Amino acid sequence: MRNWTFWDWVGFSCIWLGALALAADGAIRNSPELAKVMPQFFTGPIWPFLPLLFVVLGTVVLVARGFGLFGNRREAAPSTIPDLIAPATISKPRDKIRVAGKQERMFVGAGVTPEYLAKFFQDHTAIQAANLIEAFIGKWMKLSGRLNDVRLHRDSFASVSLRRSAVEEDVRACNVTMFFYQPWFDRLAILKRGEELTVIGRIDKVDALSLILEECEIVGVDAQ
Repeated sequence: MRNWTFWDWVGFSCIWLGALALAADGAIRNSPELAKVMPQFFTGPIWPFLPLLFVVLGTVVLVARGFGLFGNRREAAPSTIPDLIAPATISKPRDKIRVAGKQERMFVGAGVTPEYLAKFFQDHTAIQAANLIEAFIGKWMKLSGRLNDVRLHRDSFASVSLRRSAVEEDVRACNVTMFFYQPWFDRLAILKRGEELTVIGRIDKVDALSLILEECEIVGVDAQ
């Protein structure tokens, strides 16, 4: 009842008045002495229909409230859902780089290249490689290369590919896809194919042929 709105009170009050009127009508009908002392309204032609009128009116109000035809039941009730999601605690390893205005990020070493990660899947079964790669998922990587292409996907994210050098001859090249989000769209739109970019991104997925970096940022551009 503490969360009832005005229309809740109107609906239930009408039903309560209908029940009260019905009880009073029964008492008047069964007691001629009482009928003699009651005002003429209680013995008139309208009185017998009042209980039904109150019950119908109250029911209409409550049904209309339930379907949201007027009022807002959700606004009347304060939220009782507890905050079950506590802020995640971040461990503090020694090898990490703090980015201004960002959460602390742990970067992999220079020797951890896309080809190094993909080789786990080339040398092991998929289930073994997934366990070996787990330590690198969520870490950050820095890559450099010449811009190959930029594609915008429904204004929600952009994918960028680089032509990278310094891949060993006996190592299969790994295809790297980098996903950017706003506010990077305007910056990506003016880049030229072939420009040398340095990008950082969070390692999201790896397999034998490809690597996906999420939440990427451009940290250097060299047009040369």
